[in-house]
Amino acid sequence: VEAVAEVVDSDQEFPLTAVGCVEYDAQQFGGDIAKIAVLMRGRIVRVPANYDPETRTYATSGAGTSNGIWDGTFKEAYTNNPAWVCYDIALNPYYGLGHRIDATMVDRWNLYRIAQYCDQMVPNGMGGMHPRMTCNIYLQKQADAYAVLQDLSAIFHGMSTWDG
Repeated sequence: VEAVAEVVDSDQEFPLTAVGCVEYDAQQFGGDIAKIAVLMRGRIVRVPANYDPETRTYATSGAGTSNGIWDGTFKEAYTNNPAWVCYDIALNPYYGLGHRIDATMVDRWNLYRIAQYCDQMVPNGMGGMHPRMTCNIYLQKQADAYAVLQDLSAIFHGMSTWDG
């Protein structure tokens, strides 16, 4: 089984939270509680419409482009590129600064260049290649949003600044 989805029409105890449930026969595990591990990919965030997060490439033709360059439009996708994770936290009204700032207050054009830098493939020291910088975080508790942005920006050797 690669994926299972269930739609439940009811009030939720934990809105905007992913919940997993596994039902099994304990006898198949010797009567013990089974040890279960989950590989999470994380949130779906806004990324450039010309970006393929699987291949980490930025198209110069087709959707999201104009005359060979990014046209500034976005789509929703999973990514671990720290630039787009920062963009999401900056603009999300639920867990970020989205109730105080909007997209016009974020320099998406420079963020685009930063994201491309993060996506460049570099040697991993074992004969292979990996992206220059990735962000695989799990935020568990409330923290100052500006401090979180500063910490995330440090992943790509950047710094968040307020100019307003």
